[in-house]
Amino acid sequence: MYRISVASIVATIGALGPASTAGAQEQPTNVVFVLADDLGWTDLGCFSSDLYLTPNIDRLADQGMRFTSSYAACTVCSPTRASIHTGKYPARLRITNFIEPSNPYPFGPGLRVPDWIKALPAEEVTIAEELKTAGYICGHFGKWHLRAGGPEAHGFDQTLATLGPSIPKGGDGQTDHQRIRAITHAAVRFIEDNHERPFFCYVSHFTPHRPLRADPKIVGRYEALVENDDRHRNPVYAAMIDGLDWSVGQILTSLQSHGVADRTLVIFTSDNGGFLGDERDPDITTNTPLRGGKSMAYEGGIRVPTIIRWPGIVTPGSVSDEPIISNDFFPTIVQATGIDDPQTHDGISLTPLLRAPSSSLPRAALYWHYPHYHKSGGYPSSTIRAGSLKLTEYYDDGRVELFDLASDLGEERNLATKMPDKARQLQDQLHAWQKSVAAQMPLRVESN
Repeated sequence: MYRISVASIVATIGALGPASTAGAQEQPTNVVFVLADDLGWTDLGCFSSDLYLTPNIDRLADQGMRFTSSYAACTVCSPTRASIHTGKYPARLRITNFIEPSNPYPFGPGLRVPDWIKALPAEEVTIAEELKTAGYICGHFGKWHLRAGGPEAHGFDQTLATLGPSIPKGGDGQTDHQRIRAITHAAVRFIEDNHERPFFCYVSHFTPHRPLRADPKIVGRYEALVENDDRHRNPVYAAMIDGLDWSVGQILTSLQSHGVADRTLVIFTSDNGGFLGDERDPDITTNTPLRGGKSMAYEGGIRVPTIIRWPGIVTPGSVSDEPIISNDFFPTIVQATGIDDPQTHDGISLTPLLRAPSSSLPRAALYWHYPHYHKSGGYPSSTIRAGSLKLTEYYDDGRVELFDLASDLGEERNLATKMPDKARQLQDQLHAWQKSVAAQMPLRVESN
């Protein structure tokens, strides 16, 4: 059975008083944040999947806003998670790859990756630490993947940390659903115990991250649904997403049954794009019409499904195509809860979009920096998106790719040689950003 660290369930120390921030509502806004792991842009019913059934998440979208140009801050998980908790770009934090005890893939063809930071530094102020100053109780349930003492060392009062993500050999085939249930039940209990006070409930699933293991009965239901012309064809992956959807439904029901749904901000998103598969597990999912997947700088590696429900603020069933990124959630949450936030962030609050989905944000560009190799196809690169134009600079061979996403969402036509002046302008803008965040660059390996 998958291991759940019972010792990591940390009781709240002392009683926190109600929020007293100037300008806060009489009944403060609660926050529920649900993070999926490796969930691709089209991996939900409300984001056009032709196999995966997600009625609860679809209902959340019907009640809130879908963001169709939402981006993870990195092509892999740990950096994006760090950006969510701090509101900063991974390059500024120097957490630029997924965290393992050893440095994964330190070398590649001609390049050596920089000595990046492999834990969330204690001096970084997290959302949980910020909310605690206003009397919020904070719970973290599920995957942390940022080391350095775990979520309880970064402002969370109650935690349930699952160990992994690998599932031990000999699992009973229902392990992923058991893990989903454990995380969900802990989150629902947290809401039940704390619904009379302001709370921040962070639910971080491993699903649908590999290894692919799901309840055989649910897998069987999806095997019967697969059609020959479907884009999505993996019934095990579909069953895992089914469990994720069940979890969201349980959490939404808990909010409703305890009378706090109308004053709870709910955010649902993913940590990077969908994992396409490899020689061990081919054809896991597809991000079509996007190109590429997890670890890659193409849209399939960074564009993710995001939904925000905020009753009384967000128009139900609304859609925004404005580009947003993981760094934006921190300033959005602190503004929604009325906290006087002294921190500086790389993200900006999404509140204007939540109030008016056709509006735009005062931001010139979004940036990504991944100075690493990844076995599933990622190469050291940096990327800028400004308007509909997206430029990526690769460091192993020096190539530059420029795409106009407005007319070429699948990134099939490289415009770098056709638009050299624009490519040079975007490169200069990208290099200026790299300098401003002190981005670490891969190092050239001298040949003998």
